Amino acid sequence: DFESCTFDGGLGHGGVWIDPDRAGRGTSLTKCMIRGLVTLTAGLLTVESDTVEAGGASLESQQASVRNCLFRGPAGLVMSHRSPMDCVVYGNVFEDCETGINVYDDLNSSNVSIENNTIRRSGNWGIWIEHAEYVDILGNDIRVCNGGIGGRIGGSIRAIGNTVVGASQTGLSFSIDAPGPVEVRDNVVLRCGGTGIALTGAEYPREYHVTGNTSALNDGAGYAMAISPGYEPVQFDMSNNIAYGNAGFGLSWAGPGVPALGCNDWFANTAGPTLGTTPGTSDLQVDPLFCNLANDDVRLRSDSPLLGGACGQIGARGVGCDGSTEVLVALFAAEASDDGVRIRWRLGGDEEPLQGWIERSQAELGPWQAIATERTLDGAVTVERDRTAEAGRRMFVERAARTRQRADPRRTIGLHEHRGRAAGRVVTRLALAFDQQHDVVDKPIVIAT
Repeated sequence: DFESCTFDGGLGHGGVWIDPDRAGRGTSLTKCMIRGLVTLTAGLLTVESDTVEAGGASLESQQASVRNCLFRGPAGLVMSHRSPMDCVVYGNVFEDCETGINVYDDLNSSNVSIENNTIRRSGNWGIWIEHAEYVDILGNDIRVCNGGIGGRIGGSIRAIGNTVVGASQTGLSFSIDAPGPVEVRDNVVLRCGGTGIALTGAEYPREYHVTGNTSALNDGAGYAMAISPGYEPVQFDMSNNIAYGNAGFGLSWAGPGVPALGCNDWFANTAGPTLGTTPGTSDLQVDPLFCNLANDDVRLRSDSPLLGGACGQIGARGVGCDGSTEVLVALFAAEASDDGVRIRWRLGGDEEPLQGWIERSQAELGPWQAIATERTLDGAVTVERDRTAEAGRRMFVERAARTRQRADPRRTIGLHEHRGRAAGRVVTRLALAFDQQHDVVDKPIVIAT
């Protein structure tokens, strides 16, 4: 057992060799600092509150627990079986690893629980599971990785309450080749380079439940399901999910029979709501009214149409902000010039903004970044000059403001078009926040230049 130790040359094969026969069933590593590779083999392994840098950890055990550790690349955590394996990976942070968490069991006889881990900038997958039999992946937060959460599952799986943002490929993807059941619930998948949530089933799984997820702004379909015919009828329930603003279909279906769809919202998906099946009778195609999608907040406004009613809550997150009310925008226009873009705006009411700024994005739905502008007044009209704007480049600009009046932060505004000398297209969005806690907004104003 090791506690509060420092290892500069790794531990195990890379430095100090731990002989499994001499170590007995149990080996623990607690509150240690390790630079290099950790390689441990024992019947029982406990790794807790450690920091592993410039290496990673390769653990082989029948029963292993890895909790509250920090892993800083390049290898991450690899856990393999001494069948049957029972492993828990809880509350850890993984940064700049090739794969954050990689669990492998070639005998399909493992119980695996991966919960509440934070994973950033993995070169491959944030989490990858290979052939485990009973898998729980719960409440993990994975951002800016090549792939989010994936694996080939040899039994049942529960993927619940996870968040995947900005994966280069698929956000959440499983291939299941055993009887199941499969439960995918309350997950958020945003801005991924492929499909948001994908399931592939072979002959065995009999029961799928995909409920209460939010899949938005992905470059592929919101959901892609490819289910092979099995020996028994397949039950596939898909309800209370949101597919919003995806480049593909909201749902792409390939499989036997017809999935049971109900109370899903397929809104603003470029290719259409569904492929391979038709929307359910209680499915919707309405704006969810997210609180702040530009900043990855997919909680719902209190006036969202996805709350209450016969369906109850639709999507992975409930109420997170107040509903919207109208505000009069007397002027909101933009014009291109040789030295950038001028944005002119004036409110029609008596509100005086406490603070205002311009934000720009490479995409119409964000994410947004604040930019510096030169502000002048032309009578009652505020003029914002953006000298960094490039002629001929597609831009998205957002105007945000705070005022002293307490009101809802979201304001609905209309469409305005203006043509100027520069080529390209500028989409400008006016954002008005009416309290100190909120700063961003609602719908875009399109300005063709």
